[in-house]
Amino acid sequence: MKPFGFRVALLCLPLAGCATPGMGTPPVDCWAPPRLTVLCRTAPDARARFTLKDMAGYVDRISAQPPAARHADVGRLQRAGTLSPTDRLKLAYLLSLDGTKNEDVAESSHLLDGLDQAFSDTGIQLYVRLLQRTVALEIANAHANARADDLEQKLAQLKKLELDLMRRNQTPPQPGGTTK
Repeated sequence: MKPFGFRVALLCLPLAGCATPGMGTPPVDCWAPPRLTVLCRTAPDARARFTLKDMAGYVDRISAQPPAARHADVGRLQRAGTLSPTDRLKLAYLLSLDGTKNEDVAESSHLLDGLDQAFSDTGIQLYVRLLQRTVALEIANAHANARADDLEQKLAQLKKLELDLMRRNQTPPQPGGTTK
């Protein structure tokens, strides 16, 4: 039996191309849906100098914006093509905000993969890891909610079936009303 760490390393090997920032030319293809392949490529700036204080300022600015402006920022970043680590983090944050679709949260998760190593500031590295955990919990919560909805529908169907069977098993009164 192979050790657990070896199996994890084998599973992560195909993802290693997306997670290596600044290694010459960006990877030709990444393990991601077609919409994300351009976004996985790391722009050719070495380790970003973006700090936690910079991110806090960005979060404050975004929270003051109306939703339409946030959607415009998302569109601008998605059309940009190759994104710097800073822009990937900003886009991942925007896509993970409350009220976004499940597909956007999944895209946010893909954008955050390996992104913590692209920054030199320890605070922002920890923030990226925290955002990754938050996004993973959102995805798990969405799956749990979908499962709960499915189970509620099945329970309602079972209750309806049980009522139908009870109605069938009831003997209707006999005409003529014979009593013993």
